[in-house]
Amino acid sequence: MSVEKNREEALRWLQTARQDLETARILLDNKRYAHCCFHAHQSGEKSLKAVWYYKDGDPWGHSIHKLIQEVKEFDAELFNSLRDLSAIGAKLVD
Repeated sequence: MSVEKNREEALRWLQTARQDLETARILLDNKRYAHCCFHAHQSGEKSLKAVWYYKDGDPWGHSIHKLIQEVKEFDAELFNSLRDLSAIGAKLVD
């Protein structure tokens, strides 16, 4: 994809991630915990995919942990900034 197309794709994923996070907050306020967790995971996954597209990557999968771990293949500095979130992401799939 071109840089412009990647940026558009990243923004699209980020917008969807924000909507999922907003939905998770609404569900949390209404004590719908399982659905809240699902949308929180979706938000995290889509946010990471936005980062991948912004960095001209080609993300695949639904594991937050895996998406973070694979960032080091193309951006070690970004991976270092996300590394602490990887353990949290790993717990979301257990």
